[in-house]
Amino acid sequence: MRRNSQLYSFHPFYQHWIFCIIVAYLITATLQLLVIFPIELRLSSENAVFASFLFLPHAVRVLSAWLLGPKSLLAIIPAGIIITLITSNHDYFMGEFLTQLLTYLFADCSAVLAFEFMRLCKIDANTFTRLANSFICQPDNRHGGKPI
Repeated sequence: MRRNSQLYSFHPFYQHWIFCIIVAYLITATLQLLVIFPIELRLSSENAVFASFLFLPHAVRVLSAWLLGPKSLLAIIPAGIIITLITSNHDYFMGEFLTQLLTYLFADCSAVLAFEFMRLCKIDANTFTRLANSFICQPDNRHGGKPI
């Protein structure tokens, strides 16, 4: 039985993508809450609570959904739950916490749902992903391109 697999030189990073996305999401959410949000409140009215001009965690969501597809949810959803637990008022069984948790879960899934909807509509949003994968994940030809 012949196996049709190749070794990739970028493989060690790919094993740790969940950890990298969670760390990036937590760092950008912390930066958003501690730095960007207070600046926006000073420069604008109190409506900055509902919308932000620069929301960095969404950039992490979109880039991870674009590069990894639905697998990115394995990293984004736990990070969203961690942020919800950190920013909630610690009434874990009250309606406000559950509402905030559902809001984060819906927002975390939005980028993946958008890319999957584009795929179903036959809109090619992954042209650059294939280009990036062909550039970053070059086959490892040290063993003649054969699997070990």
